[in-house]
Amino acid sequence: MILGRKVYLNTLSKNNFDVIQKKLEDIGVYPSHMEEMFVKGTGAGGQKVNKTNNCVIIKYKNNQNNNIIIKCHKY
Repeated sequence: MILGRKVYLNTLSKNNFDVIQKKLEDIGVYPSHMEEMFVKGTGAGGQKVNKTNNCVIIKYKNNQNNNIIIKCHKY
């Protein structure tokens, strides 16, 4: 589960996903510290890219007010 909802991944098995989630929790990164948004992409790809929410932004906020923003957009 990412950010409180089920995720279905073709390339990542449930076991591997659980391992990754455990490692994140071991270093103090919890889903409650993250905010996930899907936004419209830009760039090459024409009208399809400009009209669909194909870009994800993950904001990580910890207790020290350090914000990390990760943006991933696939053309």
